[in-house]
Amino acid sequence: PVAFISLVDESRQWFKSKIGFELSETRRDQSLCHYTIQKDSILEIQDIHNDPYFSKKDLGAFSDTRFYAGAPLISPEGQCIGTVCVADNFPKKLSDEQRDALQILAGEVVCHLETSKKNRELQALVDRHEQMFSIFNNSPELHAILDDQGSILMVNKSVEHLLGYSVEEMLGKNIWSYCQPGDRDRVMPGIEAALARGETDFRLETRIL
Repeated sequence: PVAFISLVDESRQWFKSKIGFELSETRRDQSLCHYTIQKDSILEIQDIHNDPYFSKKDLGAFSDTRFYAGAPLISPEGQCIGTVCVADNFPKKLSDEQRDALQILAGEVVCHLETSKKNRELQALVDRHEQMFSIFNNSPELHAILDDQGSILMVNKSVEHLLGYSVEEMLGKNIWSYCQPGDRDRVMPGIEAALARGETDFRLETRIL
């Protein structure tokens, strides 16, 4: 007896986890899973050699297989991406409990695949964030991130040698408290006009205390 979890693309079937054989892939057109993913329920063939349809199919390395049962792996988007299967070289028949267990196992496999996918996506976001933070914090130029009221949410280490303030000292303070009196009223109309035009890159000059 063999058991496996496979993923299927346009031309190949890839065995991602398996017990009872050594193959890592096979042609899709020689795979019974090709037929399983066309259904939304379990495909069970109790005796392939005596089945009027499947006995005529070329199963390649699985030509000696007599019994097959496979449940499709259906993604949250409704796509059949692979199968979880059991097979044997002797005719068999699944009990109702075994069919239910196979269907439940297919759902668990999909949940695991989705969790792994989300973890990879999350790690990619973390990696990009760390890269951007490294660029932000190690730039020789002064960079700051403000809220809509001008409070400093983040500022890079360059502030220490360019202005003489520590990062901790500036966090939470309003940026305009570091500018000469009257500069806010002078430059804010230009900032508001640029933002209204959808501009994200513009220059302004203020006098720093």
